[in-house]
Amino acid sequence: MDRIVHFIKQTYESASLSSLILLELFLFVVCLHWCLPQRHRQARTIKLATSSEHVWTILMDIHRYPQWRSHVVSVQPLLGQQHLEYVARTRQHLEHKQNPNNTTTTFNTTRVRAIDMNRINDTTLIRIDRATKISSPSSTPKNENPTTVVQERRKDGQQQELKFPRSSFEREWEIHVRPGDNNNEGCLLTLIETVRSEGYLARWLGPIFGGFHRVSQRFLLDLVREIDRQQKQRILDNDALCESPVSLVQHHHHHHKQHVLNEVYSTAVTA
Repeated sequence: MDRIVHFIKQTYESASLSSLILLELFLFVVCLHWCLPQRHRQARTIKLATSSEHVWTILMDIHRYPQWRSHVVSVQPLLGQQHLEYVARTRQHLEHKQNPNNTTTTFNTTRVRAIDMNRINDTTLIRIDRATKISSPSSTPKNENPTTVVQERRKDGQQQELKFPRSSFEREWEIHVRPGDNNNEGCLLTLIETVRSEGYLARWLGPIFGGFHRVSQRFLLDLVREIDRQQKQRILDNDALCESPVSLVQHHHHHHKQHVLNEVYSTAVTA
């Protein structure tokens, strides 16, 4: 032990000033890195002017995610509620999504997330989001495997199980949807987000570039906008039917059930 202390002291005394500064800075960065938390947890609750069933319909319909989630470019279903989300990485990705008729090549790859959703009961959904090294479908060579997701198959060729590899960055959402204090006044959605970051870049750059929870903030904002858009569209459709009695009679048999449900729904929202 004395030899080690003597060696460190001798090295410290013989080193130049610049070397000492770099050494102290390195030790400071290492200590600070280990002091940064690996888990970040946050909970948000919002009130939605719609029914719980309607919210669940939107959440579980993964095929429509690109239509209302602002940063989701496309979705690739895998097995059950497991899927891949291709998320916009740059402003060019968003411009390409907003204007798909643009023939200019704006991107080759997008950020890909492996999603595993599990609705454990009538009011709770667990959603695990992992970073995945996968190229976008348009840029993946034909002879290469486009995914690192492990696929276990039975002998008969049917897909049995999908296992996502462990990632250094993982996001877990626990979503609870329950009726409001008054059943006629919509529902409450609580999103509890737990972010686990083990990598150096994720742990350091996460707080710098908007924080760890901006994805959940954007998700809730997009959900509110989608519900508001559907409600406005439903009102416009009902008004159009009411303004045309002939059209209403012609479509009465086909749309009778949906029309009645829309009236009850609108009454429940405005009460």
